[in-house]
Amino acid sequence: MTDPTEMAPGDTVEWKWGASKHITGQVVDKQDEGKAVIESKGKEITRNATPDNPAYTIHGARNPVLKKGSELEKVASAEDDEEEEEEEPEADGEDEEADEGLADDAAAPATGRPRTRLQAKKAAS
Repeated sequence: MTDPTEMAPGDTVEWKWGASKHITGQVVDKQDEGKAVIESKGKEITRNATPDNPAYTIHGARNPVLKKGSELEKVASAEDDEEEEEEEPEADGEDEEADEGLADDAAAPATGRPRTRLQAKKAAS
C-alpha cells in the first residue's frame, strides 16, 4: 500500500470505485493541512487535509477529483514518465519515416494506422 504522503503532482494514481472497478488519474495538487475544496460537476467537494493524510486534487478521465491520500495507490511517478521520454533520443541520419515518428514495422491492428516508435516498443515488450 502506498504511503498517503508520498504522492506528488504529476504522479499517476488509482482509486477504487464501486465493488471492483479501479479509476486512474494524475495528481494536480497536494494540500497538507486545512480544508481542501474543488468544484466538480457543479458541486463543491471538500476534504479535511492533515500532514499524515493529505488531500489530492486529481485530473480524472472526465472531471476533477478530490481524494485523501489513504484512498489512493500510486501507479507511476512523474519521474518515471520523464525517464521513459529521455531513453530514446533521435539520432542524426535517421530515414524520413523515422523522422515522422513512425515505426518500421506493421500498422496498428485496430486502427490500420502506422504505429509510432513508442507504440511499437510497447508492443514488442
